[in-house]
Amino acid sequence: MAASLQHFDGLALAAVVAELAAHGEARIDKVAQPSAHELCLQLRAGGTNLRLYVNLQDQWARLHLVTRPLGNVPVPAGFTMQLRKHLEGSRLLRVEQPGLERVVRLVVAGRDELGDPYERHLVLELIGKYANAFLVDGRQGTILGCLRPVTEAMCQVRQLGPGLPYDPPPAPAGKVPLLEADAAAVAAALGAAGGVAEGLVARFAGLSRLSARQLLEALGVAPDATVATLAPAAREALVAGVLAACEQVRAGRFWPRSTPDGWAVWWAGPGVPPGGPGASAVLEAYFSGRQAAARLGERRRVLARELAERERKLAERLATWEQALAKAEGADRHRELGDLLAAHMHALRPGLEAIEVDDWFAEAGGRVTIALDPRLTPSENIQRCFRRYQKARNGRRAATELLTGGREDAAYLASVVSAVALAPELADLEEIAQELGLARAPAPRRGQAPAAPEPLRVTSSDGLPILVGKNNRQNEFVTFQAAHAGDWWLHTQGIPGAHVVIRAQDEAPTRTLHEAATLAAWFSQARDSSRVPVVYTRRRHVKKARGARPGMVVYEQERTLFVTPDPAVVAALLQTQSARS
Repeated sequence: MAASLQHFDGLALAAVVAELAAHGEARIDKVAQPSAHELCLQLRAGGTNLRLYVNLQDQWARLHLVTRPLGNVPVPAGFTMQLRKHLEGSRLLRVEQPGLERVVRLVVAGRDELGDPYERHLVLELIGKYANAFLVDGRQGTILGCLRPVTEAMCQVRQLGPGLPYDPPPAPAGKVPLLEADAAAVAAALGAAGGVAEGLVARFAGLSRLSARQLLEALGVAPDATVATLAPAAREALVAGVLAACEQVRAGRFWPRSTPDGWAVWWAGPGVPPGGPGASAVLEAYFSGRQAAARLGERRRVLARELAERERKLAERLATWEQALAKAEGADRHRELGDLLAAHMHALRPGLEAIEVDDWFAEAGGRVTIALDPRLTPSENIQRCFRRYQKARNGRRAATELLTGGREDAAYLASVVSAVALAPELADLEEIAQELGLARAPAPRRGQAPAAPEPLRVTSSDGLPILVGKNNRQNEFVTFQAAHAGDWWLHTQGIPGAHVVIRAQDEAPTRTLHEAATLAAWFSQARDSSRVPVVYTRRRHVKKARGARPGMVVYEQERTLFVTPDPAVVAALLQTQSARS
């Protein structure tokens, strides 16, 4: 298999359904919505608390149990509110899967407001980009609510929405359900032109190409083999093996396991070691890290695009202000010309268009011709020069202030760009989004203080705590709240990056100082450079200018050391953080 994402198929769903069946009936305590595309049913089965996770987003669509707690969106969708009304407090009787399709039906029994019993079906269609969820009346088959209504404009064959009867997805044309396979059908599939795996996939519904290849590998047959390359005895053994595997699937017997590139669930026959992780554990381990990485990458790209646009607009403004400053650089010359005209007041006559006088301000001396407005009096021409001087001087002052602020903004944006590129976790990017005004911080519960930023906390080889800010909000917290005045503060010199603090009131050991400097270089734009200059000083010598942007500081009494970021040193320090947490 290629190193791309392995998608959730009908066989994996069958393994999860078998796992759920082993728990028996369950009570649905709560319906949570971690995101717009996710649901989580908190179950109580046989004295055990379970979390049934549903993802309905494109290539991530799947269903399995999870162990980690999941959050809740601040404002749940209307469909989620319907599920809470109809499912919470009800009993999950069973989970059904038609054939090996990527469709599952959760059959739920409960009572309405009048105490009358009812049956509801939560139908989950985990079909990639067409993934959807429906709440269906179990007796009438009418859709009570759905995540994404399907209109006639979207599909002329199958319309789905509240009030309409639920119509299951059509079965693949020309295929036999795998669980109904017999020896003749398997033999016919193996006899088709092409490879054995392609023949199975073309013949049977509910069998993905990857599952077919994994089945053949479990049976000791090369997936790319053709029937012509197999001896008659091998063909007979292969037919028997496929039928035995189908029988194990019908019996709900699987062997979930991780593979180098993904997972597999086929039961491989006699000799397979019993036990091992369940299907949900294998799927959670596979998807959780990859989905977190995908979310991190997508959020990083969104923020990077926003920052690139802000940098583009700021560059345009800086160019405008630089032009204005260049234009205003001649302010003093207007004052000099006004002084020359005032000194030669006696030579000025009404109606003159220009006058040539000695230039006392030129280093080389000489004469200069000053243009006059013949409509103005001599005094008004002199005042016009001084007005131009005042306007140019004010423009120069304003352009200088704007350029100074703009260059500070550019430095700040550069620090944010660096933080976005280096952020290791989604929570760090969310803090940056809040800093940029692109997201709101979660409102604290009544009586609780707002959550403080969570910088990286590691322990040096000498046992000293080291704090690392991974964005500007964390930098502010590390430097001005978490650090004491006598602690050591480090930062890459002239390079956007992390504020690093060593919690040590005495002299920091040389080894700890180099480890902290390595972290400062690693969490900066100079991660891939060598001999990175890192300044360090006492925290008391680090100040924040009035009105400065988050993370922007000035420092004094600094010393400089040079380090080359070493991934091994960083990994060892990060392990101390992981062990501590």
